Amino acid sequence: MTRSWPQYAVAMLLLLIVWLCGCASRGRSVVLRPLEQSEIRRVKAGERITAEVDGYFLSDDYLIDVLQVDVQ
Repeated sequence: MTRSWPQYAVAMLLLLIVWLCGCASRGRSVVLRPLEQSEIRRVKAGERITAEVDGYFLSDDYLIDVLQVDVQ
């Protein structure tokens, strides 16, 4: 069974439309900035620290939840 040129053209056009619809439905992109090692400091429970820069403390429980996020 041989296919003609118009059948190939229609198939390629349909694939292009499906591909473009998939790209358009992705929404806004997200830019992630990796953390530097100097930005992470391990603190044990009960330990007092004086921070060199402004920031926030995140518990291990929160970080575990963040690391287990399923990105779609």
